[in-house]
Amino acid sequence: KWVDFIMKERPTQPHTSEVVIATVDTKSVDLYGRWPWPRSRFAEMVRSLNEYYEGSTIGFDITFSEPEHNSAQTILEQTRQEFVTMNLGTGAKQQKYLRYLEEKGRAMDGDSQFGQALKEKPSTVLGYFFFANAANLEHLADSEKIASAERISGSEVSLVQGVIPPWAIPRGASVESNIQKVYEGGVYSGFFNMRPDPEDGTVRRVYLLMGYEDNIYPSLDLQILRHYLHADSIQVNAQQGFGISSIKVGEKVIQTNFDGSIMLNYKGGSETFKHYSIYDINERTIPKEELRDKIVLVGVTEVGIFDLRTTPVEVAYPGVEVHATLLDNMLTDSYFHLTDLNDLFTLLLILGLGLVLGIALPNLQNIYGTVLALVLMAGYVFIHRWMVMELLTWTSMIYVSLVILGTWASITLYRFLITDRDKRFIRGAFQQYLSPQVINQLMEDPDLLKLGGERREMTAFFSDVQGFSTISEQLEPEE
Repeated sequence: KWVDFIMKERPTQPHTSEVVIATVDTKSVDLYGRWPWPRSRFAEMVRSLNEYYEGSTIGFDITFSEPEHNSAQTILEQTRQEFVTMNLGTGAKQQKYLRYLEEKGRAMDGDSQFGQALKEKPSTVLGYFFFANAANLEHLADSEKIASAERISGSEVSLVQGVIPPWAIPRGASVESNIQKVYEGGVYSGFFNMRPDPEDGTVRRVYLLMGYEDNIYPSLDLQILRHYLHADSIQVNAQQGFGISSIKVGEKVIQTNFDGSIMLNYKGGSETFKHYSIYDINERTIPKEELRDKIVLVGVTEVGIFDLRTTPVEVAYPGVEVHATLLDNMLTDSYFHLTDLNDLFTLLLILGLGLVLGIALPNLQNIYGTVLALVLMAGYVFIHRWMVMELLTWTSMIYVSLVILGTWASITLYRFLITDRDKRFIRGAFQQYLSPQVINQLMEDPDLLKLGGERREMTAFFSDVQGFSTISEQLEPEE
């Protein structure tokens, strides 16, 4: 939560301009009509990005898992079937009419149009997602489940160095992939599942790998990076009994956590990365240089169909912009690095600060001990923030802070209840009878308070003031 606070309160951080977002926004929905749109809209967008804007890579944070429902196309197909059933002959006119119906049917087939637009230039990475529970697809026949799984074949990771333990990465129980007509047009495909932290539902990390059946599959973002960098493959490096150490995409090495995840370094709030309305893209009103050679992520930001995520920087953050953040982090190597060394440094801080305070506080007055604890606390807060901002890593804020505050509180409380209790008793009992110097000696060494006194060889010196009687007789009683 402290790191969340740092990311939220800091100004927008430098970030790559290579990632932009094509959005299904309010403007597009108002002008094109209600969602979902005909697939021909996306075909038009893909052609605009490829031909006019000369974009580099298009990534879809959308799955086209169901055929498009077009009532006109359905009626046309029923008309064709009825014509065939009527058996009106096989003459030239009849065949011409059937071809006419088929051509009109293809013209109305948005899925075919979209798939054809994807095939025209190998620039598109498609997205799909895994279900954690196989029960989500119980309504489908086994043949449909098998066909859906086959439509992600070829996207699995083919090169793994070492052995990935089964517990290291999350696993999918079933998959929802793109329909065949769309799937055939994509260059690569990858999953876009997000797994928020279970404690509070906040998306702080993204998993780059997931297991399904006997294979390991890369995320949409890894596949987009692979296409953008013109990399031949994705290589996963693992250590026996430890987990994943790194993922290599071409020459780019990504240092992941042991479970193949990356801790996201959010560079700002929503629209940190430029948004462009799909309507404006299709109308080609955006300057070419805004989209040329860019990674263009396609996602939904319209209010009624918003893909919202809770993140450290905003409660309602566009899901597609989480992918943009991850791509930025990987391209600029600006993601957070957390390893076992962080835990070791935290342990050393706990032991070191506990030892320093444990020795110093009992020998300091309460006021000075409190100042020391506050200085250490403020100093660690400053250093921790510097680590997050500059080193992109951190040691524990909570445990180290608890050591400082807990040690100070426990020693202070012990002194108040036990050690200082005797001193308060001595001061209260003897302050009317003894000089402050003697009381201080007794508080430092209470053993001096014992019956029978102490036998010493001492010298007593008696003296008188000359003429004291005469002097006193000349003074008033008050004087």
